[in-house]
Amino acid sequence: LLVYHLGAALALKEKERHITQQIYAVSGSSSGAIAAAAFVYFTDEQIKNYAERFINDGGRAMVHFKQMLEESNNILSTQQSLHIATTRCSDGSLHLFDF
Repeated sequence: LLVYHLGAALALKEKERHITQQIYAVSGSSSGAIAAAAFVYFTDEQIKNYAERFINDGGRAMVHFKQMLEESNNILSTQQSLHIATTRCSDGSLHLFDF
C-alpha cells in the first residue's frame, strides 16, 4: 500500500502552494506514516525517486527512507522528532524507527 500512500502525498505536495492554512503536523499509520514523513521531508522529485527505489528493490521502505533522508541533508533539528511505526509484512511484527 505504500506506493498508493506516496501517490496521495505527491498529490498533496503538488497542491501545497494552494493550501491556505499552515500545516502543523502530519500523521499516518504504517505505510501512511512513511508517506506522511515523505510529504514533510522530501520534495516532489524525491517522493517519486523514493517510490521508484521501493518498487525496484521490492521493499525495504525504511532502508531507502533513511538513505534518502541522509542524502538530502535534511537533518532533523533538536526541536523536531520523527517516529515511524510499521508492521513487517513477513511476520506481522511491529517496528519503531526513530530519527
